[in-house]
Amino acid sequence: MNIQNVLTTLENKYPGKKVIKNPEHDPTEIVCEIDPTEKHSAYSTAIAIVDSTAAHVHTRAAEIYFVIKGNLTLFIDNTRQIVHEGEYAVIQPGQ
Repeated sequence: MNIQNVLTTLENKYPGKKVIKNPEHDPTEIVCEIDPTEKHSAYSTAIAIVDSTAAHVHTRAAEIYFVIKGNLTLFIDNTRQIVHEGEYAVIQPGQ
């Protein structure tokens, strides 16, 4: 991932929105909060550019991934799922 290119693109396309590098020092995931949860508790909307991310579980909210470019490998309920460009996957709370 070209970190500076991603940051510049997100900042130009979504001016004033919070951009998070995860981890901060050498990001493998960059998230731009388009519609954060502080505005409402039911959902949030973010754009994520992901090389890799640590396995994690959301206990209260579903997570939906739309793949705009490339492929995404997910593990849902310990089952490997590959999501291709133009496809999406929904991960329910607790999965």
